[in-house]
Amino acid sequence: MLLQRAKEKGNGINTERYQNRYALSSKVICAECGGVFKRRKHYKPSGDYIAWCCNNHINHTKPCSMKYITDDAIKAAILTMKNKLIFAEDILLKPLLYSLQGFDDKDRLLNIEAIENQLEKVTEERQVLASLISSGLLEPGMASSENNKLNARERQLNAEKDSIMNSVLGDRDKIRELEKLMKHLPQEMTADDFFS
Repeated sequence: MLLQRAKEKGNGINTERYQNRYALSSKVICAECGGVFKRRKHYKPSGDYIAWCCNNHINHTKPCSMKYITDDAIKAAILTMKNKLIFAEDILLKPLLYSLQGFDDKDRLLNIEAIENQLEKVTEERQVLASLISSGLLEPGMASSENNKLNARERQLNAEKDSIMNSVLGDRDKIRELEKLMKHLPQEMTADDFFS
């Protein structure tokens, strides 16, 4: 059954090609079209070398004009960036972490509480409106207009509340990711450490 499924998928017997995963596989993204870079071996009379090419550019050159980048150039850029982060950890990363942690969630939570109080007032106003309609003290046209205003106010308050909630959660995600980055930064890094 496995061989039959492999034939149906076009994998055939040579499944070794699907086991080739490299340190940068699926991690280098094209800045022009957003495609994933693919590792390829380039052949030249002066010597073979490894290069990474945008998969979209390989398939169709017109939508994406991104040329290949050599493996050594990508590794050098990554090592330079990592070493700069290691060097500037006290200057850049720690102050950023402290500033993200310094955002006072208490103020934002108080804002959310105030918005919820306003939402309760909107609900009370809607109940008063319903009682006025049922008693016949309010015309249907005027009631519809007031109801539309209350709906618009409720949507606005919910949007503000969602925005504040997303900012609180977003800051926590940023803090978590920054702590993870700082934890994995060694004291110094060489190509052998990173790409072994």
